[in-house]
Amino acid sequence: MQLLFNRIKRLEPIPTGHEVNDSPLSGIKAVLFDIYGTLLISASGDIGSSHWKGQSVLEVFDEFNINLCNKIDSEALGLHVVHCFEDAILSSHQKSKEKGLPYPEIDIITLWTSILLQLQNDGFIDTLANDLPYHKFAMSFELYNNPVYPMPGMKSCLEDIHNRGIPLGVISNAQYFTPMILKHFFDVNPICDPLPFFHERLQVYSFTLERAKPDIYLYQLMAQNLRELGLRPHECLYVGNDLLNDISPAAEAGFKTVLFAGDERSLRLRKDHPRCLDCKPDRSIIDLSQLINILD
Repeated sequence: MQLLFNRIKRLEPIPTGHEVNDSPLSGIKAVLFDIYGTLLISASGDIGSSHWKGQSVLEVFDEFNINLCNKIDSEALGLHVVHCFEDAILSSHQKSKEKGLPYPEIDIITLWTSILLQLQNDGFIDTLANDLPYHKFAMSFELYNNPVYPMPGMKSCLEDIHNRGIPLGVISNAQYFTPMILKHFFDVNPICDPLPFFHERLQVYSFTLERAKPDIYLYQLMAQNLRELGLRPHECLYVGNDLLNDISPAAEAGFKTVLFAGDERSLRLRKDHPRCLDCKPDRSIIDLSQLINILD
């Protein structure tokens, strides 16, 4: 697993020039975060939203000793796999929507297992090893296509809030590897150790529910978890970079909201989306350190 993390390189946010409003909000007793584009710089702006690269397929195949057959040249195979991946996502989403889930989330491991077995059956790749670690393959492909790195001041911001005795939580579109990547940046064991600073009852990830933001269900579930801890939604602050996925459903669920506008790659204002026309965050920041001003 460490070899996958060694691929991570430093990224810097791209300034947005967005207006800041970090005046204090009283009565905040918990702070919740989005991950991609808020706590982590994401090269694509979000998980799984980059333009998949055929070359990355070949590099990951090589990394996991998956040999190509001569049925198709390597460049064409890379593009073919990308198209298979995109088609598989669309098919998975369609099946979930037919079951009544408006914003479904994929199971990335199941998806890649199916794709690789089909490539083998079609004669594009050699027989797959019985012990092929599909979970590591999926993570490797994501890190090639969507590099991530902590937002400036992420750790110090979280540590400051935690030291104030304010519970921290997460509501994020994610895959199984997302919490592991976040743990890596805190220098703890990504498999065995808990996520530092964050309350274990206040972590809602789309991959565990098969439902993705902006489905309000994720926020309603968090609101229920908070109530069980004696906290009410209006006493909680949700910080995210996307008006549709983050700010709008969080406000609908009763949370106070902060728009994080610290990186041009991930800032999503969604000005033309009907769900966002009247959506206005309670506060807006361009640096995570400004969140402390809101809590003071």
